[in-house]
Amino acid sequence: MGMIGYYTALPEEEIQQLVSRTKMLEDLDPYNREYLDIDKSWQALYYMLSGDISDGEPPLSYVIPMDQDNLLEFGEFGAFYLTPPQIREAYQAIEAMTRDELLAKYNYNEMLEEAIYPLYGDAEDGEAEQFFDYLYSYFNDIRKYYSKTIVEGKGLVFYIS
Repeated sequence: MGMIGYYTALPEEEIQQLVSRTKMLEDLDPYNREYLDIDKSWQALYYMLSGDISDGEPPLSYVIPMDQDNLLEFGEFGAFYLTPPQIREAYQAIEAMTRDELLAKYNYNEMLEEAIYPLYGDAEDGEAEQFFDYLYSYFNDIRKYYSKTIVEGKGLVFYIS
């Protein structure tokens, strides 16, 4: 079992309740809503997109939101919210990003050196290529989810469970 990343889209008014702390995420029961599961790809995607473990710059750091300014109390690791404008900003940055552009940001050996979750081992036997394919698949899922969330006019929360 590992640390799995999840996105849950919420109406903007619920995001504002979370931001103002008039409601807690537990009150909104994110586990019983439609969500996107990105498996264990979250830290590697964040690192690949932002070039940092935790202090990336928007808008690419919004793709896997882990900005302390947007931290919510929730579970063991907390949760992070994005407002509809932040989602649009992130989506604009990744909407047309090609596989080759993403591959140019990918450095498997550097990720190993930085102990990026969930990596271990080395780049032998095609593991680096397989891991990129794994990340690219979830990147595409996120891109679709962000597009859908924008159309619905929602915000979202990201959490690890």
